[in-house]
Amino acid sequence: MPGICREAFVLRKTERRREAREVINRHGRTVMGRDGQLKVHPLLAVERDAPQTWLSGIKTLGLEL
Repeated sequence: MPGICREAFVLRKTERRREAREVINRHGRTVMGRDGQLKVHPLLAVERDAPQTWLSGIKTLGLEL
């Protein structure tokens, strides 16, 4: 993956985490499942995994923290 594409990938993951947080803030941490029961909002997994994905991208770019 060329450097520019990798950088864009890392930036996109950062943006995706922010977008997930905005939706969770608007709609809450739970959603109504099709069976009528409350379930954990699926975007919580996106938000939870984002830091590890970001760190992985930073390492792939060869950057030091």
